[in-house]
Amino acid sequence: MAKSKEQIFVQFKYALALQRLLESNKKKVKKNIKEGKNDKKIDNSYGKISSSTNLRKATISEVFSGISEMKAYTMFQILNSLGKTYTQFGRIMDKITDAEVELFIRSKEEEKNARKSNK
Repeated sequence: MAKSKEQIFVQFKYALALQRLLESNKKKVKKNIKEGKNDKKIDNSYGKISSSTNLRKATISEVFSGISEMKAYTMFQILNSLGKTYTQFGRIMDKITDAEVELFIRSKEEEKNARKSNK
């Protein structure tokens, strides 16, 4: 069954929110490194999330790119891996505007088209 525009929009909004949570972890790791801290427990890449969740790295990439719709348990695993709560995720979701989602969708479409033209 084909997905509606609204379903696709929500899927990309979830992906954008997850991207932002991942970005906050990346910033935290950079800050810790500057301060001389080496906290290896912070998942700040698809590979680390994959290792923590036992999900394929490709699955993580597809979810974070908006390509794949995730199941509730996958969301649970990813949030736990990132050390984030549903509340934190919800706050990010609430702050994301429709325009930001549209921009994210366009950027992903441009990336896809660029990959096709490079083949």
